[in-house]
Amino acid sequence: MESKESLLAVARRRVAEAEARVKEQATRVSDAARWGHDITQPKAVLDVFEGTLRFLQEDLTRLEASEAAQRQP
Repeated sequence: MESKESLLAVARRRVAEAEARVKEQATRVSDAARWGHDITQPKAVLDVFEGTLRFLQEDLTRLEASEAAQRQP
């Protein structure tokens, strides 16, 4: 990491980006289903995105807890 961005800031940014991508993909899958398209593969991709998002959210929670613990005397 070349910039001075903290690990916590990076984690928050990545979670926000992943949330936006999951939301966009979910909309696309929903639209495709409404239009009668086979959504087997897009749904599988969405499931992977959602799993990745959960992993990133767990990592963010861990980093936030670690930072909070470091601030306490």
